[in-house]
Amino acid sequence: MYVQKMRMISLAVGLTLPVMASWASDPVIVDDGEVRIDTNDLKNLVELQIPENRAAFFWSDEKAVRNTVADLYMVRRIASDARQEGLDEEMRWAVDYFADRALMNLRLRQVTEERIAEVDLDLMAQEYYQANPEEFTRPEKVRVSHILIGLDERDEAEARELADELYAELKADPSQFSALASKYSDDDGSAGKGGDLGFFSKGRMVKPFEEAAFELEKPGDLAGPVKTRFGFHIIRLDDKKGEGKRPFEVVETKLMDHIRQKVENRAKEAYLAEIRSGEDIQADQDVINSLIKPLPDPRDAIERKEGSSAVE
Repeated sequence: MYVQKMRMISLAVGLTLPVMASWASDPVIVDDGEVRIDTNDLKNLVELQIPENRAAFFWSDEKAVRNTVADLYMVRRIASDARQEGLDEEMRWAVDYFADRALMNLRLRQVTEERIAEVDLDLMAQEYYQANPEEFTRPEKVRVSHILIGLDERDEAEARELADELYAELKADPSQFSALASKYSDDDGSAGKGGDLGFFSKGRMVKPFEEAAFELEKPGDLAGPVKTRFGFHIIRLDDKKGEGKRPFEVVETKLMDHIRQKVENRAKEAYLAEIRSGEDIQADQDVINSLIKPLPDPRDAIERKEGSSAVE
C-alpha cells in the first residue's frame, strides 16, 4: 500500500515539475484521496524550512524537491492516521504544546528576518574583513618530497651512512629522487608516491624537518640529511607558496553566511532576554515546592531487602 502511494508521489512530481515556476494555479502534486499536496503547500514548506539565500539551490535540485514532497506526504499521511485513531483529542495537550513550539520558532524566525532587513550584511562583511586580516591570511606553505632512512632496523651510524650516500647520488643526478624514494624510504605513506608529502604550513612537521624544508628556496633544491626522532631525511623542495591575504571575493560567500548567523543569533538572544527580564514573570514558589519530591534514601531499600532476606 505504502509502496504504491510512494510511486504515485514520484509519478506526480515528475508530471508537475515543469509547471512549478507558476504558483497561481496551484497544481496538485499528490492526491490519493486521503492526502492532497499542491505546489502552494510545497512552496510554503520551503519558505518555512529553507533560508531565502538557499532557496535557489533547492529549486535547482530535482532530488531535493522529490524528497521534500515525499516527507510532506508521510507527515500528512501519518497525521491522518493519528486523527482517525483519535490521538488528536486524546493527546490534545501534546498537540497544543507542539503547535506552540512551532509558533515560537516562527516568531523567532520573524524577529531575526526583521533584524536582517535592517542591516547591510555586505558592508558588515567588508568591515569584518578589514578589521580581522589575520583570519584571511594564507600562511606560507611548501610542498616537499623526502626520503626517510629510519632507525628501526639499523643503528644511527648505518642510517647516516646510507643517507649520505643517497644524498651524494641525488646531488649528482637529481632526477633519481622518485626512484630512490620508492626503493629506500622507510616512510610507507609517501614512498609509493616518490616521497611526496604535499603542501604543509609551519607547525605541521617536527621542528628540524620543518626548518630545513622552509629554508629551501627554489624547486629542486635539496636539504639533508636532516636528523629527527624518525631517522635521517633527504628533503627536496617541489613548490612554495608565499604568505598572502585571500581576496574578499574569495571569502565573501562564507563570510556573509557567518555575519548573517551572528546577526540572527544576537537578535534572537536579545528578544529572549527581553522576555525573560519581564517583572511579571513570577513562579509560585509554594506550588513549585509542593512538586519537589526528594529521592528515596538507597540505604532504606538495602535495609528492606536485608529484612526480607532474613524473614525468608
